[in-house]
Amino acid sequence: MCNANDLLYKIWDYYDSINSLSSAEEKRLLSIVVKYEENLTTILSDEDKLIFNKFNDSLSELNYICRRDAFIQGIKFATEYLMEATTKEQTT
Repeated sequence: MCNANDLLYKIWDYYDSINSLSSAEEKRLLSIVVKYEENLTTILSDEDKLIFNKFNDSLSELNYICRRDAFIQGIKFATEYLMEATTKEQTT
C-alpha cells in the first residue's frame, strides 16, 4: 500500500513531465544558461569539465527536489485549507 507522500511524488513526477519550461521567461533563462555552459566547456580542462558536470548534476537534483517539495507542500496546504473550509460551512 502506498502512503500519501508516495502518491504525491507520483503526481509530482507526472506534473513535472508535462510542465517543463512553460513560460517564456524560463525559456529565455535556459538559453542564457546554455550559452554560458557552452562558453565554460570550451575553456575548461577535461578534469574541470568532469567537476563542472558533477556540479551541474547535483544542482539539477537539488532544484528538482526543491520544486517537488514545494509542490507537495502546496498540495497539502490546499487540502487542509479546503477541508477546514468545508468543515466550517457544514457546521454553520
